Amino acid sequence: MSSHPPNPGENALPAGLAEGQVVEAIQASGYPLQLVVADILRQRNLNVREEWSYIDRESGKLRALDLYAQEWLRDFAADQPRVTPELHLFIECKQSRLPYVFFKARQTVWLPGFPLITGLASDSMSVVTDGVRDSWSFSFAEALGLRNHSFFSPFAFSSTFTRVEQRSKSVTLSGSEIYNDVIMPLISALEHHRARELRIRAVAGKDRFYVANAVLAVALLDAPMLTADIHGGSPVVQMTPWVRVVRHEARTNVPEGHGPFADPSEFYGIDVVHRAFLETYLDSQVLPFADLLKERVMAHQEELLTGTGFAPGLANERPPDVGAVLRPISA
Repeated sequence: MSSHPPNPGENALPAGLAEGQVVEAIQASGYPLQLVVADILRQRNLNVREEWSYIDRESGKLRALDLYAQEWLRDFAADQPRVTPELHLFIECKQSRLPYVFFKARQTVWLPGFPLITGLASDSMSVVTDGVRDSWSFSFAEALGLRNHSFFSPFAFSSTFTRVEQRSKSVTLSGSEIYNDVIMPLISALEHHRARELRIRAVAGKDRFYVANAVLAVALLDAPMLTADIHGGSPVVQMTPWVRVVRHEARTNVPEGHGPFADPSEFYGIDVVHRAFLETYLDSQVLPFADLLKERVMAHQEELLTGTGFAPGLANERPPDVGAVLRPISA
């Protein structure tokens, strides 16, 4: 094994432990995958932090995600806008020789709060229209017309998944611990981020600069990924490198800005992506989506500052792209 000069002779592997064994253990640990992913993100000019810490919402203890990446979506040569768009990625990396199986949803899943957008003065936008006194409450993703982007159409949706386990000559499926190990840390990290932004909102005045943080949670798997579609009791399986996992959690408190009959449930979307598909996922989906986010945030500064807007014709038929017709109420 090579040594970094001036390495003392006492800093050496113990007898009976070979360099190849150490390398093999490192490769199996998941750390090399984390470093490879970090390099891919940095090549695309994202700011990357490894072992990003958060407070786990269940245990209250300090934990860490494998990677956190951020991109400021603004022109630093121009004046700072009142609302600056940003992209945030929370990433967990997992390795396995055995495949993960995602049970495919039979229809497109509606995720009203996806992606999580934080940093603004409110959690949604109130939009009025012509001819009526009613108003409509839109998520920022819908109000800005982001949902028409292909990023909102993953290869498959799934609410539950498992991993194949091989014991002796038999093959079985794992229990819920695999789902919890992959999904729950990412949801805790999302909630830690949301809580931080809410604390800032509570103590900071409204006459200030804001950010529109689009926050994505990604589980990166170096493992075979397949979907199982159940047709008449017989599963049809397909290798699938991008699955959006949906988690629903009941809530008792109605979100700010919603009426008393609003559903307080929380829906999360976690993208599970195969390692070999990561660059395609970033280049064809995430980064173009970030470009659209930047374009729409810069075009709708006043609406985002006030949390209100005007869109014509809502009383008759909702336009396919609200963001294309949205304008300030005062316009």
